[in-house]
Amino acid sequence: MDRARVIGVTGQTGAGKSLITGWLREAGCPAIDCDAFAKEVMDGDPACIGEIGAAFPGCVRDGVIDRGKLGPLVFSDPEKLAALNEIVNPRILRALKETIDGWPEGEMPLIVDGATLIETGAADLCGFLVAVTCSAAERIKRIVARDNISENQARNRVASQREDRFYAARADWVIDNSAGPQAAKEAAGEALRRWKERL
Repeated sequence: MDRARVIGVTGQTGAGKSLITGWLREAGCPAIDCDAFAKEVMDGDPACIGEIGAAFPGCVRDGVIDRGKLGPLVFSDPEKLAALNEIVNPRILRALKETIDGWPEGEMPLIVDGATLIETGAADLCGFLVAVTCSAAERIKRIVARDNISENQARNRVASQREDRFYAARADWVIDNSAGPQAAKEAAGEALRRWKERL
């Protein structure tokens, strides 16, 4: 698929990327959820699982990644998170590129939804980048409710990510998801219009 026909949707965890992507799906856009995609790549790669087990003892049991142990460990320690990313990101990026290259071209753009598109280089696979932002307090509330974790764990996740201005400086369109669902939905529609103007 031509990169110009790929829209990346990125932003911090809990900002509401999935909500925006959901509305773009309703408008007829196919989408790749990078969280689910990454899990599939990692779980299907025995060498990757082995490297994670060696780097993070106790986080792999019977050949299966124990994300309940791995997540709190890496999100509370930037060095450990960087070590995990070094293992998994090249594999995920390679698989994502292959998937996008082989995606059949249609009338609507392909949406690639991921929190770390910029940091991993995956944003380079997208012709148009949308950043979704939201207040830290609201993001923490959403993460606790969504992932059934403690507020402290949610704060660690939020602290491990970049600030709004990092995304805003690199995006073609920014959606502030603190302003309510209707405003965000309208902004998602505007993002699609802006993309079409670029073609």
